[in-house]
Amino acid sequence: MHIICNVLNALVLATVATASSSGCGVAPPIPLGQRHNATLSSADLAINNRTFMYWLPPNYNPAKPNPLILSFHGGGVNGDRQADQDSFADPFFNQDHVVVYPQGLVAGAAGVEPITVWQGIRLLPCYWDDVAFVLALLDHLERELLCIDPTRVYAAGKSMGGGLSDILACDARSSARFAAIAPVAGSYWARLDPRLCSTPDSAAAVPVPACPGKRACPMPVMAFHGRNDTTAPIGGGPITGLDCMPPVQRWVETWAARDGLDPSSPSAEKLPSGDNATVYRYGRGDDGGEEKGLVTFVMPGDHVAHDWPTTVDYGGTQRVLEPGQGPANFNGTAMIMDFFRKYKTP
Repeated sequence: MHIICNVLNALVLATVATASSSGCGVAPPIPLGQRHNATLSSADLAINNRTFMYWLPPNYNPAKPNPLILSFHGGGVNGDRQADQDSFADPFFNQDHVVVYPQGLVAGAAGVEPITVWQGIRLLPCYWDDVAFVLALLDHLERELLCIDPTRVYAAGKSMGGGLSDILACDARSSARFAAIAPVAGSYWARLDPRLCSTPDSAAAVPVPACPGKRACPMPVMAFHGRNDTTAPIGGGPITGLDCMPPVQRWVETWAARDGLDPSSPSAEKLPSGDNATVYRYGRGDDGGEEKGLVTFVMPGDHVAHDWPTTVDYGGTQRVLEPGQGPANFNGTAMIMDFFRKYKTP
């Protein structure tokens, strides 16, 4: 399978890799370590003038291709808020990865206040295509704006943004462009009326969204979901009053199976942070067998709600707190950075 996936991904990435050097060898377009808002120009009217925010790390090197993280905000917020939460744009956690925060569009439904959203939720029109936006943005970043290594492009996100990272990994147009994904408190839309998943039994039966376009080779996945999340419930069920989501454990096990791993026997490691925080790693990783942790699920704590697991105060101060003072007792961002560094697109 790895030979097949290497060939397929090489075909997808060949054009990108050849063109990506056009952003190298020129001075950085913005000061390092500062957030900057920008607008994407495109001949596609559905994409033209869509916006994003980006941040260049202290070790950004315009002469050498740099790794890139796309981080997608949750519903109702924006890239600035996502950057406050995820701390990817903080040198304390990240010295070398470019970070880009695409901006969602505003949509509403009957009886629901319009908010910024990403595709996936069932009430959006069928032509809504954030995957096309992300791919156009990636092309712009790699071919024109920055010096990016196309084999080290990663997707992360919170809530709806986490759900979009899952969609990107499952869409045939985009799956081969990402080396790994890391959804946090993800909204995994089943596209069902929430009245169909309102009881414990019906919630447990919600199907995992299909993944028809996953690339041939395994997709590394690190997911986080708090046990006290009532917005995107870890046990599945109604989400935002507009849709249903499956139990997160079954979603994780499905990803393990997609990647050729045994979904029934992960290793379990309790974190020293307490609150029953546990890391589940799928894959043996012995004697050249399945890689341990290729799919990793982190349950950050019994009391962690719909939050990015962090000890950082993301109310705007961006200071690291003592355990017990933030939404969680450890920093998931550090774990994600370590996870991303392990993988390149084959």
